[in-house]
Amino acid sequence: MKKILPIIALFLIITGCSTVTESPTNQLNVIETWTGYATGRGGDCSDAEVQVKILEDYSIIGTAQATDFNMTFHLKGQLSGDGKLSASGFGGGGVAVSYKGNVNGSSASGTWVSSRAGCDGTWEMAKN
Repeated sequence: MKKILPIIALFLIITGCSTVTESPTNQLNVIETWTGYATGRGGDCSDAEVQVKILEDYSIIGTAQATDFNMTFHLKGQLSGDGKLSASGFGGGGVAVSYKGNVNGSSASGTWVSSRAGCDGTWEMAKN
């Protein structure tokens, strides 16, 4: 009996330490292509059609295509474990844009800014 107790204790320690807690991002089921619209205000702004893909490592790649003029912003970013999105990119002439917001299971929304163009706005997306 004394020889079995250390084996049982070891088993309990190993199984107790192997519990994996899923992050909130995993629970959101967000790995997908998302599409939506960004609305611009102020400065030399344009609304934009936005499409991003959230990859398995929760990195973000995508585009924002201006609707009022011919400029595409190529976006890269990251989704945090608590569903916070942060992405940025550049369009023609070195114009930069930055997107921030929140993602839940089926929708996402937030704000964007382009300091050089002197404008900002809001955006919304839905999972495809």
